[in-house]
Order: sequence, then structure tokens, then C-alpha cells
Amino acid sequence: MTIHLLPASACIVALLTIPSCGRGSEQRVVPQVGGAPPATPFSEAAADFSGAYRVSGKTTEKGTTNSRPLEGTIVLVQEGNSYTATFDLQTELPTPEGPSARAQVVGKGDGAVKGTALEGSATTQIVWATVPGVDSQFAFVPKRFGPRLESKSKARLQPDGSILIEIDSEGIGGSSYTPTHTSLRGVRMNEGKATN
Repeated sequence: MTIHLLPASACIVALLTIPSCGRGSEQRVVPQVGGAPPATPFSEAAADFSGAYRVSGKTTEKGTTNSRPLEGTIVLVQEGNSYTATFDLQTELPTPEGPSARAQVVGKGDGAVKGTALEGSATTQIVWATVPGVDSQFAFVPKRFGPRLESKSKARLQPDGSILIEIDSEGIGGSSYTPTHTSLRGVRMNEGKATN
């Protein structure tokens, strides 16, 4: 019995160490069990932008140092390599009569998803309440519509889940509006609050 087992066990040992023993001579690489999967750099990972973001930042008139705070919400819906955006932002803007008043900046946009970045365009409308001192978001308050804007935007998702957005806007359709650059930072609303 020992005489028959010895060659068999020797062949088993040889199979584990010599590729030409047994059937075929192919070497096979045995995957390591329990090893961590290879890390994918964040910049190459597929990003999911979908969600509601609380954003804050500032808008600066190009060629000047005039700036104003801007905050509100942006909702992104991603489908494959494209996205749509709707936004409702608040700021202080001079009215056509001169004095500044609380205003909404509302609109929609779309664009392309490029890894962890978005590039797109949007059309926005500035809205004031016609009653002085009353927020235009209150129900049943008469509204006054200001300039329509066309915007080009770029956004990048950060490793911590926040989003950085850069927007260049100008008036369209004969609107009187000084071109602006806006910088916003936001977080998904279920992950925390954006800082001013």
C-alpha cells in the first residue's frame, strides 16, 4: 500500500511545484483569497451626481470687485452620461428702480457627465417680489420678472462627496445684466449642510 501511495503523493507534490507534471503544461495563477481589491483612483471612478444639493457661494460681476452672496438648492438627475439640473437660488440684486431686494434665481439646465465632472448650460430667470420687503418665494405674492440669463457651468465632485460649481452668466434677449462669474460649493442635502 505504501509503495502505491508514495508515487501518487509525489505526483501531487510535483503537480503543485512543476508545471509539466499531470495534464497539460499550462501554468495557472491562483488568485489570492482575502486580498483587497485594487484601488480605483477617485478621478477614474464612475460618479453618481444625482441628488439635491444645498449650495452657497458668491457671484462676482466680471471686471469689477462687486459681489453678492448666493445660496439655495440644485437638483441633479443623472442618466448615463448626461444630466439635467433644476435650481432655486436666492440673492440680493438691485431692482430696475435701483434699490437692492431679495431675489430668486430659478432655472433649468442640462449637459454631459465626464468622469467626476459635469459640463453644461442653463437658462435662468431672476424674480423679485413686487411687495417691498417680502420674499418672492412666499405663496400668492405678486412677482416681478427680471432679466433672463444664459449660463455655462462646470462642476466637479470632490472625494468627500461635496460638489464645486463654476458658472459664467450673461443676459439674453436684450436683458440688461452685467456678465458674472459664480462659485458655489454644495453638499447633498441628506449628508449635511453647506457652509457659507
